[in-house]
Amino acid sequence: MTFVARKRRAPPPVRRRRTPLRVDIVVASPLWTAQRSLKALLRRAIGEAASMASRIQGQRGELAIVLTDDTAIRALNRDWRSKDATTNVLSFPAKDPRHARGTTHLLGDIVIAYETT
Repeated sequence: MTFVARKRRAPPPVRRRRTPLRVDIVVASPLWTAQRSLKALLRRAIGEAASMASRIQGQRGELAIVLTDDTAIRALNRDWRSKDATTNVLSFPAKDPRHARGTTHLLGDIVIAYETT
């Protein structure tokens, strides 16, 4: 009896699905560099952003997450909301949701303060 070795077919290439959401993370305060649970916090924030992005129906979206401190977020809260107080999170949705077809849909910014988080 003779055995013939058969070549196995290579599995089809796995197509990576392009994520419809680009997230820019800006570390604006050195306090965040020592944060051990930073990855978990970012996963939660990005998960929330992704659920928001799913509403843009498969189009590409862009969002910024800014990691800052109480002083900076208090200034933003005062300047944009007329509330001279710290807060843990501020969100700034993009004002004009219209965009040309095939371009990136700007979702807005999320600002997170270190001390009050």
